Amino acid sequence: MLLQPIVFTAEMIVLWVIFMVIFLLIVTIFLKMALGLVDSKNTDFKTVFVTSIIITIVTVFLNWILSIFLGFLISLIISIIFALAMISSRHKTGFLKAILVAILAILIGVIVTAIIIVLIAVILGCFFVLLPF
Repeated sequence: MLLQPIVFTAEMIVLWVIFMVIFLLIVTIFLKMALGLVDSKNTDFKTVFVTSIIITIVTVFLNWILSIFLGFLISLIISIIFALAMISSRHKTGFLKAILVAILAILIGVIVTAIIIVLIAVILGCFFVLLPF
C-alpha cells in the first residue's frame, strides 16, 4: 500500500484553528487559576493567554526540531525548562514557583476533567435508567 499524501482542505484547517483556540483558552484558564494560587504578578487574562500561546508554539517547534538531533526525551526536557522559564519571567515568579504553577495547573486540569467525566456519566446513567426498553 502506497502512502497517500495528506491533503489539507479548508475544512481541516478551520477545524484545526478552532481546536487550537479552544485548547489555548482551556490552558489559559488553568494557568490563570494556578497563577492566582501562587504569589505572582501579571495575572490578567490577556497576559496569561499570550504566555500560553508563546509556550505552545515554541515548545511544539522545539520538540519538532530538537527531537531530530537530540532525541525525544532530551527535547522534551528542554521544552519543559523553556515553558517554566517563560512562566517565571512573564509572571515575575521564581523558577521553583513556576514549577509549582505548572504542577497546580496540571492538577486543576485533571480535577476539572474528572468532575466533568463524573457529571457526564451520572447524566447519561440517569438518562439510560429513565428510558423504557
